[in-house]
Amino acid sequence: MYEDLIGKYEREYWYRRIKSMIVQINDMSKSNHDYRAILKECDQKEEEFTIRTYFIWEDIYWKTIGKWYEGLM
Repeated sequence: MYEDLIGKYEREYWYRRIKSMIVQINDMSKSNHDYRAILKECDQKEEEFTIRTYFIWEDIYWKTIGKWYEGLM
């Protein structure tokens, strides 16, 4: 799965997506995840690690939206 995505997008694309999700998670859940540290770690590893990190944070993002939405009801 990751092999299909490597090289399809620039690494900056994944950075922007990860940063955007973490900022939104912080806003919704009043948490304080440091996206700079996460992106720095991605910068030191291979692109596959960055893509995996994106999917991990995407999962957290959708779970946070679910909890946030339940709080509105």
